[in-house]
Amino acid sequence: MPRLVALAFAFALIIPLPLHAWNAAGHMTITKLAWDQLDAKDRQTLGDLLKDHPHWDRFFIATGKPKNAPEMDYQFALASSWPDWLRGFAKAQNEEDKKVYRFHKGPRHYINWPFIYPPDAEFFKGKDLPIDPKDDIIKGINTVMDELQATDKFSTKYRSVSLCWLLHLVGDVHQPLHNVALYSVEIPSGDQGGNLFWVKAAGVPTRLHGYWDDLFGREDYDAHIKSYDRAVTACALLSRATFQKEQFPKELKETSVEAWSKDGLRLAVEVGYRNGKLPGRIILREHETDAEKAKAPQLPDDYRAVAEATANRQAAIAGHRLAEMLRQVAAATRKGQ
Repeated sequence: MPRLVALAFAFALIIPLPLHAWNAAGHMTITKLAWDQLDAKDRQTLGDLLKDHPHWDRFFIATGKPKNAPEMDYQFALASSWPDWLRGFAKAQNEEDKKVYRFHKGPRHYINWPFIYPPDAEFFKGKDLPIDPKDDIIKGINTVMDELQATDKFSTKYRSVSLCWLLHLVGDVHQPLHNVALYSVEIPSGDQGGNLFWVKAAGVPTRLHGYWDDLFGREDYDAHIKSYDRAVTACALLSRATFQKEQFPKELKETSVEAWSKDGLRLAVEVGYRNGKLPGRIILREHETDAEKAKAPQLPDDYRAVAEATANRQAAIAGHRLAEMLRQVAAATRKGQ
């Protein structure tokens, strides 16, 4: 097996790239799977909580609504994409837009559990590969669940924001590439969950991370209604008997978010990187030219089928887990009223 192909570079600090887990269609799929399992009472409680969101008019109302879907069904699914919407304000110039971006919490979207490229195990022996100590996806999910249930400490406006984070992060943690960083001699600072690991899919260069994000289909960044339509289609598939909660007794018994993330790491290693045997090209952001991307190797012929099967299973499990969490949030919200 040849080594990872990489550009020559100094072993300097690598600026993290923005991370997305699934895209809007994937996030909406998982949230809709959970929403569809809730009873009318819980839906009403959570819908009322969401309507107190500080960006209700600017985001939820401004995006419009589908013609053939209940408005709250769509808006609740849309809430899962709000944390990614914040990224559009990264270079805000006016004070109002800067206020929007202050809600952004980048490290909360992922955790860089290390996967050391097997041939380089000796190189990394005894080296510390730290997880971000300030925030990560595990801390993020646990934090927002605590906030959502602490109705005596946090306002409904505050908790409406926490609700959006919960919807988004439960999706994030079930995207395998959000639970890993590949380390090798060529990239000793890690590949940022496959964001620096380039491959070709059907002849088109793509980040490995982005490839996984798009497994539920992709629309333009602001095409929320089209993304919702994709989610509806995906939910029809994932509502079949094969994906019902009875099929996942062991997985749904596990309630530790860290355990969910560690399982994501396992899938990233085994399926995403094929235990280090997946050919790829490491390209740093400053070297992302078309010429360099064109040198990325083609994914194996059977890669997509295995990736899609993994993504479908992860989305189904995420939907069931999220539904149970939302029931707890709804109960706590009513108790605090």
